[in-house]
Amino acid sequence: YNTTLFKATDGYKLYEKFSTLMSVLMIAVSLLGLCGNMFSICVLARKEMRNCFNQILIAINVCDSTHLVFAILEAIRTSFVQLYPAQLLKIFPYVHYPFYRISLTASIYLIISVAIERFFAVCRPHHYRQVQSDS
Repeated sequence: YNTTLFKATDGYKLYEKFSTLMSVLMIAVSLLGLCGNMFSICVLARKEMRNCFNQILIAINVCDSTHLVFAILEAIRTSFVQLYPAQLLKIFPYVHYPFYRISLTASIYLIISVAIERFFAVCRPHHYRQVQSDS
């Protein structure tokens, strides 16, 4: 399979334009998500808002923010190669790619922990209040 011939086709040029557009949209949405996550962390971290549920939400926001940072780096790496630092390219398989996936997995597990926490809050309210008051 000759990639040089494929890169000369109109289909590939259209794909490159679409890929660049999707990367720009991903960066824009990720930046908005980072701002929203930072705002949520600031609100949830206040002293009067401290409880188990809000602590889990803060952890989800941190994991999602980490994932968004790596998503921005991935969009830059795939569509704007000249802007991606060479040092990061060398450590890509050891840092960027694994932490991109780990942050997603951690976020999923934290969502499961929210479901478990809400289950106890709704189905076992007396025990939940007792545990909350002890901590």
